[in-house]
Amino acid sequence: MNNTFSIKGKLMSNFIVNPFQFEGIVTGQDFCKRDDDVNNLLEYMHSSNNVIISMKRRVGKTSLIKEMFENHIKDKKLIAGYVDIYGITSVKELYIALKEEVESLLNLSSTIGIEAQRVKDAFSEANISLTLSSSPKFSVEFSGNSYEVLIKKLFVSLQEYAVKNNLKFVFAIDEFQKITSLNEKDMEKIETNIRTAMQACRNISFIISGSNQTMLDSMFKERRPLYRQGVHYTLNPIDAKDFYKWATEKFKRKEITIEKDAFAYIYKLANTEAKIVQQICFELFRQTKQLENIKVEDVCEIVKKIYKNNSEIASKFNNLKLNEQKMLKVVALETEYGITVSPLLSEYDINHGSVSNTLKKMVEKYVLIKHDTANYEIVDTELRLWILVSKNSLCA
Repeated sequence: MNNTFSIKGKLMSNFIVNPFQFEGIVTGQDFCKRDDDVNNLLEYMHSSNNVIISMKRRVGKTSLIKEMFENHIKDKKLIAGYVDIYGITSVKELYIALKEEVESLLNLSSTIGIEAQRVKDAFSEANISLTLSSSPKFSVEFSGNSYEVLIKKLFVSLQEYAVKNNLKFVFAIDEFQKITSLNEKDMEKIETNIRTAMQACRNISFIISGSNQTMLDSMFKERRPLYRQGVHYTLNPIDAKDFYKWATEKFKRKEITIEKDAFAYIYKLANTEAKIVQQICFELFRQTKQLENIKVEDVCEIVKKIYKNNSEIASKFNNLKLNEQKMLKVVALETEYGITVSPLLSEYDINHGSVSNTLKKMVEKYVLIKHDTANYEIVDTELRLWILVSKNSLCA
């Protein structure tokens, strides 16, 4: 795509917009196709099944949800809502966030001819107000301060509204594991009331997702209230071949070619994470001249530029305890012996007797993922790349 713009009064033409987007939510032409995932999740949604999306970090779960909602729901009687609860710090804030999204759903449904009286009939326990303007806006207010119970009432009323008006809703709650940050008593009440709502609301498909896979999975295990309250859907990384084909087409906008080995190396360095793949490709597109071919060594240089002197990632590292910082270096740099017997333990002055306990705590904090007794993975791939670059071990 060619645009024209000006810098310091000079007209610039033939500017090629960078097609690789890595910040925020990516949808539309910037979204790397996940046809199978889209079709599978749409089928669950149309069947009013609840879905728990389980995945590693940065594979694009939020972008996938938004892409489905914005570009793949064709049925006007299926209305989708999305709320991110990462910022909540209390049950009241959780309730308000969910309530505001329910109000948005009611406003959307009113555009297809649903009368205000039908909203009042369905939300019979709430005080409903309607602001009349070019776009009418509903406000829902339940009385009481037992916010866990109000959350249940909110969804049960939405279910009643859906039944009365032959509608279906999809309600996505992102960063769902944030509920576990509340006190234990509140957490149990929330899970119990959401479970009741999920069981009662056959016209609502709940999509539950989060960025802490370990914590999210634990919320749906046996003996927890939410056990068996949804289909567990594993969102795998974008297939390397599909990603390469998609990226190749994007590079053609600047008449750049990229070798298969070079893209495979990007995919490996990024640990298959879509955001990091897109960021590396963004910088390659930006810094590569037209008619050039991208090789592995070009990828190495770009990645070094991205992560060298990166103060944001350095701050993440420095916020960890000293023994955790040392252990992260061992995990990032060890390629031969296994973590628990690595010679690097001595190099970084780590007491061998404390290794197991340190690793266990870092797994519990979701700083590391344990694969087996000797192999661990750093959850934050950017942190691993920053360590490799700082130790001159990238592409070594």
